[in-house]
Amino acid sequence: AQSGLISVSVQASSATLADALSTAFFVLGEEGSRELLKKLPGVEVLVVRSDGTHWQSGAFRGIGL
Repeated sequence: AQSGLISVSVQASSATLADALSTAFFVLGEEGSRELLKKLPGVEVLVVRSDGTHWQSGAFRGIGL
């Protein structure tokens, strides 16, 4: 996918959901991911852009970037 992302990590209530969402977020890119994330309570995401910078949702745990 030409999404401008090189990595997506997702925290969700199950590993299966996190795996599916990480693929979706990667394909959607950052803007699409931000929009979808608004509809998914309890899901947190960390995206790494192709330039090496990152964005993470407010409650993403465990990464101190």
